[in-house]
Amino acid sequence: MKQQLKFLSFLIPGLLTFGLCMAQKKAYSGPGDEGPEERKPDLKIVSVSVVYPQAAKPITLNTARGTVQGNPNSAAANPLTQCTVVVRADSAADDEVMVDVTLPVGVKIQQAPPNASTGPCADYHMQCDGAIHLPLGHLTPGQTVTTQFTYSTPPTGGSLRNAVTVHVKGSRPESNMSNNSGSATLH
Repeated sequence: MKQQLKFLSFLIPGLLTFGLCMAQKKAYSGPGDEGPEERKPDLKIVSVSVVYPQAAKPITLNTARGTVQGNPNSAAANPLTQCTVVVRADSAADDEVMVDVTLPVGVKIQQAPPNASTGPCADYHMQCDGAIHLPLGHLTPGQTVTTQFTYSTPPTGGSLRNAVTVHVKGSRPESNMSNNSGSATLH
């Protein structure tokens, strides 16, 4: 009997400790119910825009009939295009966040953040930038980052367009990859 009591004196505190641990553990009820350390990040492109950064003055054209006002929205009147990309980290932090932008054919980056780098265009015979890479670093949950750069306005017409395609990625696996890309076109 003494041995049984001794055994119960060890067993009962162990059972109580186990029961308390189980009672404190929250039951998982589905996606979104994870703790902050268990959530997967969800980076997303909130918006992408390409605009002429300043109001252009209408160009004047000299023709055989005299001077004619040109189109203020033409590439000749706007030597630069500004691209603005807005990225958000929704559900969890992510590290080494990078925004990659594919540029229009035949352009050169004019002004960019100091940590940006460029990649060559597809035609290596042309002196142009085909992409710009914008490192954003660490993003916390709910953080939104806006980044801008300018590039030379490409000649448009035919199949050429002033369009960019943007993709964001981080170092951790994401919960939703469908919102990691975006594009914009300036007509």
